[in-house]
Amino acid sequence: TLLCTVLLPSLKIEGLEDREKITFWKDAKEGFHELFNNSLLKVTTVVIFFQNFGFSLMMGVLVFFAVDQLQATEAQVGLYISIGAAGGLVGVLIVKKLATLLPRGKIYTYTNMFDVVAFTILAFATSWWMIAIAMALFNFSTSVSNVIYLAVRQEITPNQMLGRVSGSIATLVQMTMPLGIIAGGLWAEFLNIRFLFVINIVLSAVILISLLRTTFHKTVK
Repeated sequence: TLLCTVLLPSLKIEGLEDREKITFWKDAKEGFHELFNNSLLKVTTVVIFFQNFGFSLMMGVLVFFAVDQLQATEAQVGLYISIGAAGGLVGVLIVKKLATLLPRGKIYTYTNMFDVVAFTILAFATSWWMIAIAMALFNFSTSVSNVIYLAVRQEITPNQMLGRVSGSIATLVQMTMPLGIIAGGLWAEFLNIRFLFVINIVLSAVILISLLRTTFHKTVK
């Protein structure tokens, strides 16, 4: 990546002269202002924040759960990861077809039902293949919702604000990853890991019910 970046040709960016005095902090402020003053973006960003936190809680301990408590082998861990990735691939391949059958706002909302089912399977898992099914469902849901979210965000964000809004959202979302992994690790050290999956069941159900009441669910076509 570094080599490709170094070899890029010099490009004249129109309007750059007018932006020379704009600082990083001003860009960030404008990005957050646009984000939190756009009701559709605000709702989906809050949803993604909590989804990522719940995902981080789970992923920080899932391998240890599979190996230590379910006695999964290295090959079986690799298989459930691969099967989970296949679920994500299926989601990417069919999301366009789904969008012709249902409004995108409703699809985005209903994908949380797959999360509820996936975490329920994990909470009662007794073998590695149950983890594989759960991960396939979860990654399917994540792929579909991410494609819809990114498409809608591109449509409703003014062109000149796209970079700043994307950066603001990435900052908020990425903050959840280390927090979730640390919290999940501390929990697993002292308490039953299965309760982390129960927490995610509740969190996904709350997100689903909350989205059903939002403008995003009701109006996004």
